[in-house]
Amino acid sequence: MTEEGWATLFSNLTRIREACAAKGVTACVHPHWGTMVQNVDEVERVLDNSTVGLCLDTGHLTAGGADVVELVRKYADRVDIVHAKDVRKDMAAKLLPGELTWSEGIKGGMFTPIGQGDIDFPTIVGLLNEAGFDGYWVLEQDIMLDEEPRPTVARWPTPRRASTPWPRWPEASSYPVPSPALPSAGQVTGRRSERGRCQVSPSRQADRRGDVGQVDDPLLHVLRHGRARDSYL
Repeated sequence: MTEEGWATLFSNLTRIREACAAKGVTACVHPHWGTMVQNVDEVERVLDNSTVGLCLDTGHLTAGGADVVELVRKYADRVDIVHAKDVRKDMAAKLLPGELTWSEGIKGGMFTPIGQGDIDFPTIVGLLNEAGFDGYWVLEQDIMLDEEPRPTVARWPTPRRASTPWPRWPEASSYPVPSPALPSAGQVTGRRSERGRCQVSPSRQADRRGDVGQVDDPLLHVLRHGRARDSYL
């Protein structure tokens, strides 16, 4: 992007934040692999030249070369929402040099359940608490399915006439058990805020490093007061 393009982006991000604030919504930028704000230098450039807040996505920031702990030390007061992802840094480090594509990384287990990767969440939580952060923590794990997921709920028996005995329920050991590596989708924790929250990811050509089109259009995630979940528009 040209310098003129960057200047336009900075100005518009500030305008978006101000327009949203007038409606009681907090707008923040979501750095994301495959978008115009992907690498750590791009993230810092946006934060240094606009007033827009930050969606702290620990996984995508790590993929873009950021030391997330140091980024939080520097910009803790700009964080509006956290997307908590744990990653294997040895795999994430291969993305920028092109040794690994995004899809290959996800298939290979680059994203792990929280606590099994290399992200220093205790330090990040401590720094954000010190800064007075009161936003949402969205727990995430990026995975890629190669087949249809197995059913995880047993079917209710077909109703019988009163004179017909009900069938015995199967033993608990025979129920399908989901993989422990797959967390429940949409888990959200954290205190509610009086402010709404939204995040914007400017588009970048998704396949410029050989990736399958991970981001085709800008994403607008909205978290409104009283609804502890992401809504995609």
